Amino acid sequence: MQYLGQPARLENDTTTVHNCYVTCVDGIRLTGQHWTKTNAKGPRLRVLGWHGFLDNCRSFSALAPRLLASESIGEVVAMD
Repeated sequence: MQYLGQPARLENDTTTVHNCYVTCVDGIRLTGQHWTKTNAKGPRLRVLGWHGFLDNCRSFSALAPRLLASESIGEVVAMD
């Protein structure tokens, strides 16, 4: 996963969000967002968010910080 630009910190200052992309084997580039905990310690789960048709990865902008509030989740990735 590659990052685009600088990360942004959310209001609570423990969550960072990156615009990111993945280049597939056939050259297609999938873009999305990657939320991480800045204070995560130890192994954590990664949640992959899939949105529906006519939607985009920003649909998870309200849900991702709530998921990261859990002790067991360390990352949320939503791709377009």
